[in-house]
Amino acid sequence: MKETTTGTQAAPIPRQRTEPLLDSAVRYAEERHWDVLPGTWLEAVAGVERCSCGDTACPAPGAHPTRPDWAAEATGSAV
Repeated sequence: MKETTTGTQAAPIPRQRTEPLLDSAVRYAEERHWDVLPGTWLEAVAGVERCSCGDTACPAPGAHPTRPDWAAEATGSAV
């Protein structure tokens, strides 16, 4: 027997947060008890996205710690 959905009820729309993105990120990390450390980001240079570390051949653009001693820099506080 094939099950079908009928009716006029729409799925509820999730409530959107109005807080700034940084506040959301801090709350998210705090709720999960994640350590926070400085990381790289993507930069657009002449229309090409590159890693902020400056290595044009970066194997993980925008997705790695900013410093080699990142473990010592990690903090249990999001701020």
